[in-house]
Amino acid sequence: THESPHRVCPPQGPRRALWDQLGGALGPETGLPESIVLVNTGEWQGQWVSELLQAQGVPVVGTVGAGELQAALGAILTRIQRL
Repeated sequence: THESPHRVCPPQGPRRALWDQLGGALGPETGLPESIVLVNTGEWQGQWVSELLQAQGVPVVGTVGAGELQAALGAILTRIQRL
């Protein structure tokens, strides 16, 4: 098959920033925050909402695409199961 030279390949797995955000939002391994807000930051509206919530001290995790959303939910569920 012939691929266009302008084709952009999707990232291979969640971004490092996602894991950093999850670590900050989830806090210490021995507990869970009362709430975590997942925001689609793939577009400017989500980025704006994320910034507003973070400014208010709300634990926010920005995801880009279904793969990152699934990874974030998986990490949160794993933490819940450990506790």
